[in-house]
Amino acid sequence: MLSNILFLTAVGLSSFRPAQSQSTPSICDNSTLLIDSRRVLITAQECTTVAGNIVIQYASDYPAIIEFPNLESVDGSFLSINFDEDIRVTRLSAPKLTTVAADVYISRWVNLTTINMPVLTTINRVRLNHLPALTSANFLSALETIENNYEVTNTSLKEIKNDKLLYAAFVEIFDNKELEKFELTALANASYNIALRRNKPGVEVSLPALEEVFYFEFQRISSLEIPELGRVIGHFVVNDSTVESLEAPKLQNVGLCFGGCTVGFGD
Repeated sequence: MLSNILFLTAVGLSSFRPAQSQSTPSICDNSTLLIDSRRVLITAQECTTVAGNIVIQYASDYPAIIEFPNLESVDGSFLSINFDEDIRVTRLSAPKLTTVAADVYISRWVNLTTINMPVLTTINRVRLNHLPALTSANFLSALETIENNYEVTNTSLKEIKNDKLLYAAFVEIFDNKELEKFELTALANASYNIALRRNKPGVEVSLPALEEVFYFEFQRISSLEIPELGRVIGHFVVNDSTVESLEAPKLQNVGLCFGGCTVGFGD
């Protein structure tokens, strides 16, 4: 009798088990997840991992905020390069995204003010290009590992700061008309170059951990902190700047030095 009661109890409980969660959409496994409509976007928002690239193309029916609430990793690149139409999106968000195996490349979203990826720590390369309304991109300060480029061009960012990134091949910061501060306080090595050009005049630059770089070229800066820099393999240029004193106490090896080796005005 007792065994029958236990059996009935087990059967009864099984009928009240919560439904199993649905599997992720098949598009998450595509080599390229092409988002070109609001309908596809809604499906893509269910992905936690994307097996290939995410490519966002123009669509007239996108909401003002594009969010990937569940996305944690992308095994390819996260791309949107828009040449033909204005994407009317003002905010791009992936609050759980930690890893992009290849590139994060966002270009020509002229209305985009915010990129919210607060826990993105690992990528191959970041390229933010022609985003004139962009005032916030919090992942730039969260990044810990970049294999190649750290590029920010033509934005309205006032500060670019990071205290975790130890290495990048290229660091290129160009045409940012509102930029006031540039600080990579952990960066020790840039195997090719660090360059600031045509930004807002008077940028304050701090690179306190930098030890070695191939090319070093800064324009329109008002201060420069490089206390650990010991070697510049190629050229060292500081020009069109208002630096009152330029100190590099450990710098012993420079391939070529132009203008700013004394106080940077002209080359």
